[in-house]
This record gives sequence, C-alpha cells and structure tokens, in this order.
Amino acid sequence: MNALFLTMSQPTQLTGWELAAYRFQQTVRRSRHTRQQIKLLGEKPMNTIAILNDISRAHLGNYSITLMVRDLGDQLSQLLTLVKTFNNFNPDNDPYGEHDFGSIEFAGETYFWKIDYYDKTLCYGSPNPADETVTRRVIAVMHSSEY
Repeated sequence: MNALFLTMSQPTQLTGWELAAYRFQQTVRRSRHTRQQIKLLGEKPMNTIAILNDISRAHLGNYSITLMVRDLGDQLSQLLTLVKTFNNFNPDNDPYGEHDFGSIEFAGETYFWKIDYYDKTLCYGSPNPADETVTRRVIAVMHSSEY
C-alpha cells in the first residue's frame, strides 16, 4: 500500500475531524467477550482469530485511515460505523474465516478495511495472531483506489 496512514490510537492535540474521530472512538463500549468466552468459542486458532478480529473491529482500538478517508470530514464517523458493524462474511470474501478484510460501499464509493497483526511493539508481525497477549491488531481503512 502506498497511501499515507494516520494512526488514531493515542490522543495528542487533536482538532477538527481528528478530534471528532477520536471522540467517536472513545464512545464505544468495552466488549462483552471475556478471555474465557474466547477460549470456549475459539476451539480452532482461526475461530479465535475471527473472534478477536470482530472485537477489535467493533471497538476500533488501533486504526489507521488514509488521506482519502480523512478527507471525508463529517462523513468519517458514518464510514467507521459501517466498518465496526460489518458482518457480510462469506467463503468468497473470507476464505480463511479470519474476518480480517471487508469491502464497503459508502456514498457511491468503495472502501476497504484490513486488519494486520503486529507484535506488542508494532515493529514486527505477530508471532501468533490467535494470542491476544502477544498481538496488537491495527485496522487500516482506505478508499479502494488506495489499495
């Protein structure tokens, strides 16, 4: 991906759309899934990955947006709501059952979101995406032309 991403995980001196996006992110309630529920539901590693991805996406913990997404201005929160509530997974768009990618039609345009797995330092890939103790998820939201 060649697009510039803006990370929205830590507040600094935010103004305008950045402040609105941060406040929107902060209004999300914490997940009802507990680690015990994840272990019960996720008998296979991919099931656990899908559950963790769904939780991460629903709460937009760490996410990045491209410049075209940033330029949506006041519509940004609407697009992020569509990302959070996306559930149109099927064998064609989710062949591995990990719930790590989605395509959304919004305002006559196509947008993608993708979840990447990093180690806790965000420097390297995660050694085990099914283990939340060694993985940080980052959701990238972009216009389809930026992919």
